[in-house]
Amino acid sequence: MKKGFSLIEILVVIALFAVLSIIATQSLTLTIRGMKKTDNTTKVRESLDFAMGVISRNLRNADSLTTICPNSDTSRIDYMDQNGLTASFSCQNIGVNGYVASSSARLTNDSIVISSCSFQCGAGSNNVPPYVVINLTGKNAGVTNAESGSYDVSTRVLLRTY
Repeated sequence: MKKGFSLIEILVVIALFAVLSIIATQSLTLTIRGMKKTDNTTKVRESLDFAMGVISRNLRNADSLTTICPNSDTSRIDYMDQNGLTASFSCQNIGVNGYVASSSARLTNDSIVISSCSFQCGAGSNNVPPYVVINLTGKNAGVTNAESGSYDVSTRVLLRTY
């Protein structure tokens, strides 16, 4: 009686290890891609939340809106700040290199692209102060779609003036 493995047995074992290796590699690749997407989404969320916080705080404390409400150009909102100075927020280059600006300063990170942005204002009436509805959508710049994180944020800000 001969001892050892036949050629077919060795080929079957090699094929099984190859299949298991392929499955493990694909699983690891998908896990890494998922982690990158989560990290990218977090970066977008943090940048948009920062911009939204600055915009909300400044508009809430503003003396008045100088944009005529309802506004036809929703890519920009002009207001008079609490110190009596004219200021604005605007959506710049929406699409490829889009960003949100405060007067001339960029509010969003340059690794984030703003794909949709609007400022819709409403005039106050009776006991309701003027308001601004802000909508921002952003995603990562220079990242593949599989690893890109997109995030939408929206809020309504009531001015503290009556």
